[in-house]
Amino acid sequence: MIKALMLIFIPGRAWNGLAEDKRGIAYVLFRYLIPLLAMVYFVEAYGLAHWGKERFGLPRQVFHDLKVLKIYAAAQFGTSLLVVLLGAKIIQMFGDASFHCRRPYATTFLLVAYALAPMFFCQMLNAIPILPWWLAWIIGITLSVSAMYHGVPRVLEPDPPQAFGLYFACAIVLAIVSGMARFVTAWWLEGRFLELQSAVVNHPLTNWL
Repeated sequence: MIKALMLIFIPGRAWNGLAEDKRGIAYVLFRYLIPLLAMVYFVEAYGLAHWGKERFGLPRQVFHDLKVLKIYAAAQFGTSLLVVLLGAKIIQMFGDASFHCRRPYATTFLLVAYALAPMFFCQMLNAIPILPWWLAWIIGITLSVSAMYHGVPRVLEPDPPQAFGLYFACAIVLAIVSGMARFVTAWWLEGRFLELQSAVVNHPLTNWL
């Protein structure tokens, strides 16, 4: 959480420290990303269970089915990890093919994992009943893209003429991938995939929830 706040308010200083540390994938994943996501989606699920959510002027819906909420939180957790893993790979490929910036996957993984920290942090705003899903995502991805402006030159170290183009490509990739993941999980919880939701909830593999 501290890193997420630093990337929002003092991104230059935060990225300088991250670039100097050069943490590996295992450290970033287990010491930072997984604990952050676990905290974020616990808070979101708690808010949905206790205060509910308003949808397009409809009466507030409180999600009393704990199993549905646990599956939703697990789906949010899994898709968030996938967004980081896939986003890092796409950015690595872009940097190599289009911007002559060859960097190992561990470097782009570090960039994406920390750049998306403000967006993940803002997912806790979904615990507020009157705040729409899409607004929390817009606030979060805007803060992430803003923070990443300072991260791309410090972490990926592209040639100066290529820096802004690489930053813009990174921003587009992360906005598209994270937006698709966010809206699919939100629509699932809102009941737009009723057959899939019923199949997942009643599947034997989810009985342990």
